[in-house]
Amino acid sequence: YDFMGTYEPRVPPGRKVEYSNLGFGLLGHLSEVASGKSYGDLMVEKILVPLGMTNTGVIMPESENVAIGHSSDGEPMPLWDFEVLGGAGVIKSTPGDLMKFLAANMDPAASPLAADLEACQVQQAESWTGNVGYGWQLTSTLQGELDFVWHNGGTGGFVSFIGFDRKHGNAVVMLSSSGD
Repeated sequence: YDFMGTYEPRVPPGRKVEYSNLGFGLLGHLSEVASGKSYGDLMVEKILVPLGMTNTGVIMPESENVAIGHSSDGEPMPLWDFEVLGGAGVIKSTPGDLMKFLAANMDPAASPLAADLEACQVQQAESWTGNVGYGWQLTSTLQGELDFVWHNGGTGGFVSFIGFDRKHGNAVVMLSSSGD
């Protein structure tokens, strides 16, 4: 709250669209405040249970099944703790669960979250990466047809990318435990 009280954007609102980890972090926090529930509980209730994603969450048990992130020099890195700004990247998942998420997005009509998934894939603005929806980057062909929907991310020691091409029925999940 102290930061937001003194923050001045580099570009005035409404002039330019950029992806913002701070923005997604704040959205997650405001969702917690509005609902009275934790970000993790909201994820479980609103997305994970409806999509059958049983190996995804904001807290994963320490075990041999949890990847250890590494710096570009190969040194192990601790998991990041996002505290208040969990919406910026606190979610942990498996390739199988991410494919469930992509399958639901590729065929929203068959999902219990149909309207929400469709709404997220509608162009909201243009950015340096092309078009953006709610949380998705939208890449279109020269004819203006939606061609590829994707999002990437990274935290200390990890890099991720997911995307799909609904027209051709292709999806990809790429996860790396090396990168900083």
